[in-house]
Amino acid sequence: MEDPEFRDAYERAGAKIRSTVQLMRALDLLREQVGLSKAEVARRMGRKPEAVSRLLRSGSSNPTLETLVELVTALDLQLELRITRRPRNAPLDRPHVTFSARL
Repeated sequence: MEDPEFRDAYERAGAKIRSTVQLMRALDLLREQVGLSKAEVARRMGRKPEAVSRLLRSGSSNPTLETLVELVTALDLQLELRITRRPRNAPLDRPHVTFSARL
C-alpha cells in the first residue's frame, strides 16, 4: 500500500472492525456467563435465533446502537457509554473504542 491516504483509510477501517468484533465477543461471553442461550436472547429481542448468532459471531457484524441496547437489555445488563478524547499520537490502526464488562 504505497498510497498514504489509502493506507490510512484501510487502517482506520480495520480498527473499526476489530473493535466491533472484540465488543461482540465480549457480549457473547457475558451471555454465556449469565446462562442464556442464543435462542433465549433472540426470543427476548424479538429476533430469529440465527440473526442473534450472526450478530454475536460474525466478523462482519456492524450493530447499531439500538441493536446493542436491545442485546444488553435482553442479557439483563446495563450499557454505559463514556466519550473521551483519543490520545493525540494514538496510531490509526489501534481501536478507538475501549470497553469493560462487569457482572
